[in-house]
This record gives sequence, C-alpha cells and structure tokens, in this order.
Amino acid sequence: MASAKEKYSAAEFKKEVLDAEMGKSKNLRKMSPLRMISAGGFVAVSVFGNRSSTEDIDYILDPELKDLPKAEKKLSIAIEEAADQLRIGKNWINDSMAVFTVGENRKTLFRQSIQQNEILFQGKHIIIYAVKWQWALTRKLIRLGSNVKGDRDPDIDLSDSVALARRIVQQNGAPLKRDVIKGWTENIYTPIEDEVLDQVAAEYVRKYGTQGII
Repeated sequence: MASAKEKYSAAEFKKEVLDAEMGKSKNLRKMSPLRMISAGGFVAVSVFGNRSSTEDIDYILDPELKDLPKAEKKLSIAIEEAADQLRIGKNWINDSMAVFTVGENRKTLFRQSIQQNEILFQGKHIIIYAVKWQWALTRKLIRLGSNVKGDRDPDIDLSDSVALARRIVQQNGAPLKRDVIKGWTENIYTPIEDEVLDQVAAEYVRKYGTQGII
C-alpha cells in the first residue's frame, strides 16, 4: 500500500468523501448538517488561492451541539475512513485550533464566524465556514512572532497574514490600525509584536501597492 500523502488539495476535499462517510453514521445523519469553522491552510487554499495545497484542515466543531462528545467520536471515525480512501494522513482534519479559544469565547467566536458566512465547503452532512477573519489574522501574527525555532516556513504565515489583512481592509474600506489589530487578540501573554506588523505592512505594500496596515 502506498504511503499516505502529506498534503492534499481543495479539489480532493471536494470529492465529498468525508461527507459520504458521515452519511453512513446514524448519529451524524440525525445531527446533519454538522457545522464547523476552520482556519489556516484550508482557508488559504479555498478562499485566497495563495497556496495550492495544505497539510491539514484545522477546525472547531459547533460547541453548542446537544451531544458534542458523541458527535466528536462519530466524526473521528468518519475522518479516519475518509483518510484511508484519500490515501492521506489520519490527522488530515483535526481540532487542534480549539486550544486557542475556550469556554464562552469559543461559543462567541463560532457564532461570529457563522454570521460572517464565508462557506468553504457545503455537503449534505457538513458545512465548513471560515473562522472570523480578525481572529485568523491575530493567530497568524502571533505565530509569525513566535516562530523562534524556525520549525515552520515564515513565508507561509506571512503570505496568509497579508491575504487576511487584504480581506479585512476590503470589507472595512480602510487600512487597519495597529492598535485595533492588537486589541483583537484574547492572549494577553503573547502580544502581537510591532516588528511583525512592520513585516506584514511592508509585504502588503509590496503586493498591493497601497497601505493595508497603518
């Protein structure tokens, strides 16, 4: 058997393999469609097109589901079955981003992301929405500043940050102010660094020929 692929394209996800596997579960069918919010590579591939593929899909499952533990268990089974069919890693879709927002903050983020209504994928049993742009941008900026070990390609996070900033600027009709961006983060222990904002602001000007962060 061939080894599992390390990356996959948006087109592969749109084969609707996971959606089909979810449909085999009586419990998941009753809860359908399950709603998720997603950040990171799947957004970059599906919305911005600044990446052709991604290593995984990060998601948060609807925190207000009536039987969340059962949904998580059944979804995990469907994810593994889909991974086998797509010949990709078992963790190709995972909830690792959930650690960055908890409790009521997670519920609020989920509601705001649904209201934003940027749908990445919609099937019979699952709908995946992009996470709130402001939250996604702050996570990218913090990661850019904390990549001290060099264990991640900074160009990826820089490209994603610029794409996210562009989307918010287009929605607001004006450049983003630094103090406003800093105020978006919930993490008081890992603030957004000025050097990172300088880097993203410069790349924004280089790419779009106008200021996006002031």
